[in-house]
Amino acid sequence: MNVVARFLSGRSTRPTVDARRGLQAAAEWLARAQDATGCGGVSANYDAVKRQWAGAYPETTGYIIPTFLRYADFSGNNEYRERALRMAAWESDIQLPDGGVRAGTMDASQIVPTIFNTGQVLFGWLSAWQQTQDGRFRDSAVRAADWLVAAQDPDGAWRRFASPFS
Repeated sequence: MNVVARFLSGRSTRPTVDARRGLQAAAEWLARAQDATGCGGVSANYDAVKRQWAGAYPETTGYIIPTFLRYADFSGNNEYRERALRMAAWESDIQLPDGGVRAGTMDASQIVPTIFNTGQVLFGWLSAWQQTQDGRFRDSAVRAADWLVAAQDPDGAWRRFASPFS
């Protein structure tokens, strides 16, 4: 019998799982990822070997916005609402002139719009607008939606604007 099996065989109960603590820890980790960038966006990842955060990543920041808004409601901690709105404002600041959202992280050398990232950030702007009715978020969402429609092929598919980083 291996060491883990021997250890587990002697346990009479399962470990207690605290879902609220897990959610809190996840939210705190994402908050650290946001703080690490200094711009309002959320870091793409943490490199444990180099012990450093990567640059801000518009795609994941976009879908963290509704996550933080929901977590703020769930936890009663308004800090996460404020963080989500900072993310949405940052996304508006970096939105490309054509309405799309760039591929890759902010430190990527190539700046091109991509369908997937634009769609993810669109969800974030819509969530921020629903919470605030701030016209800036609505306008960013409309510009992104217009860009997505213009990029769509007649048969409904998106064949252009794939990420060069995927």
